[in-house]
Order: sequence, then structure tokens, then C-alpha cells
Amino acid sequence: MWNGITLALDKTRSQTPTQIVAYMKTNRFNMLRIYTGWMNSSVYSGDLNNPMTTSTQTFLADLLTQCEREGFLVVFSIADQSNKLYDQFPDEAQRGFNGAASSGYTDGGGYMCPSGLNFRTCTANLIRKYLEIAKPRLTIRWVSVDEMQFVNAGGSPSFYSATMKAAFTAATGKQPVSVPQSGTWTAAQQEYADFCRNMMQDYYLEMQAVTAGADPDARFGALIDAYWVEGAYIDRTQPYTHYQTLNNVCFEWFASQTTSLTEMQNRITTWKTKIAAGSRKYYIYGRLSAGATLMRSAIQLAKDNGFDGVFIYEWYDIYNTPFDVRDLTGEPVMPPPPPQKWACPICGALFDSEVLLAIHISTDHPSTLQYPCPFCTLVFATEAELGAHITAAHPSPVYVCPTCGAQFPTAAELAAHIASVHPTPPSGCFIATACGTSNVHLSTLRRFRDRALPLPLVHAYYRTSPPLADRIRPHANVKKVFRKVIEWLTFQLKKNLTL
Repeated sequence: MWNGITLALDKTRSQTPTQIVAYMKTNRFNMLRIYTGWMNSSVYSGDLNNPMTTSTQTFLADLLTQCEREGFLVVFSIADQSNKLYDQFPDEAQRGFNGAASSGYTDGGGYMCPSGLNFRTCTANLIRKYLEIAKPRLTIRWVSVDEMQFVNAGGSPSFYSATMKAAFTAATGKQPVSVPQSGTWTAAQQEYADFCRNMMQDYYLEMQAVTAGADPDARFGALIDAYWVEGAYIDRTQPYTHYQTLNNVCFEWFASQTTSLTEMQNRITTWKTKIAAGSRKYYIYGRLSAGATLMRSAIQLAKDNGFDGVFIYEWYDIYNTPFDVRDLTGEPVMPPPPPQKWACPICGALFDSEVLLAIHISTDHPSTLQYPCPFCTLVFATEAELGAHITAAHPSPVYVCPTCGAQFPTAAELAAHIASVHPTPPSGCFIATACGTSNVHLSTLRRFRDRALPLPLVHAYYRTSPPLADRIRPHANVKKVFRKVIEWLTFQLKKNLTL
């Protein structure tokens, strides 16, 4: 299970990305939700076309680079709370039916309506800017639009912005009516509620399209907000039809302020029937102030319902608190394992990755390569070393020769077969010729070829590879074209092979 923390961008400037990542490593967190609610002047530039301040962009670039290095998953969460937009575009702000400021947010820290064109422009450009920063730094990129809801933090119906009411009148020729939070709705109240819900769904769809346009490989999700919304009321106002299309969905529920696990289970049961079956589900389970007993119960609830991960809310509240998430899950707290090293089978030198080891062997021991591994780019000086490597690195109940398709019960027997029947690789490898000297691409593509493709396709590759290699070898420009295609294909395969 993924264990995450929520990082509110407007509250982080006293801590550096290095401190944040160090805290996550020390306390076994492996997922980060970057939250842009309450966009104050430290985050929002004031320019809708380039809404993120330069210092925030620099901060994110450093943070995302370190997160990728540590293997953390990152979700960039854009909320509809923005005090600067609330002040800048008051006609787009969620208000009481008669125009009163949101209860509890008279200072302008309330929510924005999805009917606001400036709010939509700002959100779209935040997504584009984040993906511009993230694409060269993160293998997996997620965007989530969060906290779009029918009631505000004060508990009153809130889709009564001037822009929302004007849009309703323009579409229907009618005047909007106040929608009560409980009780039976009239036909007029139901019509306005449906209009607001559809406007929220249109907003989601627009942001989903913006995300795909900026980065086709990015994943898009949303947060189903149950924090301020009454249980019966949420089912009447949420755009469930849109949740069927999401890559990931986050349920918001603060264990620190709601103690009824029965109520939460009832909501989860309803939600699970409304969202896409293949979407990833995450769960915000509160602050440490809730106490360990309640937090453990909340995590167990997530586990029992098949959630993929949980988030603590939030970094700002916990960064000075030594807190290993396994304290809550009941798992033993173990020291982190030492970094894995790969030893050269010829000279014993240690390397941080198989790729670096392969480069070392091909560069420093070119004359001693006798036994190549059929599943990766490594080569070994003896048959025994090759067999030991295959057993450790490529376990399989059946060991298949990639050249002829013969099957063996043990890695040692496969190694002996390769050494006696196929002492050298096939003459001419299309992948190697097309990749040039790129061991990274070569390793990834060979791994896909020999482990992911059906055996007949592997055989077909070995039959056609030498003549293809001979055809493109003398043509530098053709190889450049293939290399570009292979670079893109390798990037896609690496994501799928590592998930």
C-alpha cells in the first residue's frame, strides 16, 4: 500500500525539497500529494496565463527531481480554493444565495465556481505549467482536480456565484432558486442542482482534455469530497458519471474530525459502484492529532475496501513529528535496506546498476566475454556464473532458450544448453544496430522481447533480426530515425515494465 503525505504549496517555504524528501524516507512515506489550495502570493503570480510564481516553479523542479530519484509517486492536486482569485474575480466566487461571502471565509479564502472563465483559465494554465516542469523529471505524471463540491466549508449550498446564476438563466431563461441541504427538493430546485452538477462535470472534462493535450501520457483524477458534505447530500450533487473515466480517484475524509467508521463505510460502498473499475483509489485519513487508534481504524478501513494508498493531511502539521507510517499500519519498523550493488563477475568491481555493470564489462573486459545472459545485456566469464545469475535475476518455473525455444527445468541446464548449442549470439542484432551504443535502450527492449512477448514472436525476431540489421547498418540517417523511435518506445516500455 502507498503511504503519502499532503504538501500544501503555500505552507512549505521554511522547508526545502531536500528536507521534505528526507522526512519521507525516514518515516517510510512513498507518495506525495502536492496541493495548491489557498493560492496566496507565494504561489500565484497574479497572471492567469502564467499563474505559478518563478520561485514555486524552481521549488517544484527540485522537489520532483528528488522524488523521481527516490521512486516516490507524485499527484499534483489543484483545488478550487484560491483566496487570490476570490479577491480578483468576486463574481466567480462561491457565495450565499443572496451574494453573502461564504460562511467562515469572509476574508476571501473561500471556493471558486466552475462556471468562472477566469478560474478555468487559471486552473488549465496551472496544469500546463506543472506538466511542463514534471515531464523531464517524472516517469509517471498525475494531475488531480480536487474539492469541487456543491457546498462550501461553511456547510451551506454554495453554487450561487454571479457567473453560475447568469449561466443558468442564459441556458434556461429561468431564475435560479436556493437549494436546501436536506429535505425534499422542488422541481425548480432539482433543475438548478442538476445544472450546477453538470457545470462541475463539464469543468472536470475540460481539465481532463487540457491534461491530455499538454501531456498525452499524464494521468488525470479527481477527489470526491466528503469532508463537509452530508452523506445523503453528496449522492445528489456529485457528478458520478464523470468518475467512470478517471485514472485515479481520491476520497477525502478526515479521521480527525469524523469518528463514525460506519458512516464512512456506507459512503465508500456507494462510491465504489460509481467509479471506473480500473481506477486507483486513494484516501485522505486525517491528522496525527486524531490519535493512533482512530488513525489505525481509518487505514484498516482503506485496506478492507481495496484502496491503493492513504494520505496523511498534511506535511505542515507533521514535519516536526517523528512519525513512521508503519506505526499505524502495525507493520514492523525495519531499517531501510542498503542500496543494491552489482558485482562484476570478472574483477569483482561494484556498480549501482546493471546498466553500469554492462558498460564496465564491455569497456574493461572486452576480450573475456564468453557467456552472455539470454535475458539481459550481462555477460559472464564462466558457465557457472551465468547459471547463478539467471537463477537470481531471472527466476521462472520454466527456462526457455530464446534462440530455439527449448525448455529446461533449471537455469543451470539452460545455461549449459546455451553454452554448448548456441555459444555465440545470433549474427546481427537489429535492436543493437538500431540503438547504437545505448545500453539502456538495449537492455529494456531485450527484456521486453524475451520476457513480455509470446514465444513465437521471439522466434520471429531471431529469424528476421540479422537481415534487418544488415540492411540498416550502412545507412546512418536510417539508424537515426530508428533510434528516435526506439528512444520513445523504450520510455513507454520502461514505465510498463516497472509498474
